[in-house]
Amino acid sequence: MTYSELLTAVASQVHRTDLEAKIPLFVQLAEGVLFRELSISELETSVSGTATETIALPSDFGELNRLEMTYGGLKQTIDYTSPNGIEAMTEASGQPVRYTVQNNVIRLIPSPSGTLTYTLFYTPVVAPLSASNTSNWILANAPDLYLYSVCVEACRYMEDDAGVARYQNFTAVLLDSVRRKDERRKFSSAGAMQIKPRNAI
Repeated sequence: MTYSELLTAVASQVHRTDLEAKIPLFVQLAEGVLFRELSISELETSVSGTATETIALPSDFGELNRLEMTYGGLKQTIDYTSPNGIEAMTEASGQPVRYTVQNNVIRLIPSPSGTLTYTLFYTPVVAPLSASNTSNWILANAPDLYLYSVCVEACRYMEDDAGVARYQNFTAVLLDSVRRKDERRKFSSAGAMQIKPRNAI
């Protein structure tokens, strides 16, 4: 299914061809929910580079999975700490053992005494659909989820409470299905387990 096919399918599903001009807006509203609800490990990518004190987040950054640093010839995965936890880190410089995220940059704690190399593993944001971007991972792998999610927004617009409830039930089942498939893929792939940032030290 492509973007244009999705628009046509939504109009057919809700039996309202007169809403064609508004369906692109319904798609955007549905994507706002879908992109918040889903984190697809299959999309995980990485970027490597050198750093001193901070690392800029990639332009397509969505969710940070883990950060590996090479310091003194040794590679290690360092832990996340909340910005509030910085106060507990007293070392002025040295080997980074934690990181936090502030103002769209990763701050290493403590600051390294020299330049080091890193590899940042992250899940990028899913690109929204448009006339120029006719597909993305969700539409390619779960077109029914996209369709019913957009139908929820169309029914909201039509003030069709029964339709909203019906399509919300569909999307809840499909969201769970996509999540379970992603979990199975992670467990069946060596080294694919996501590492979630911790909320505190």
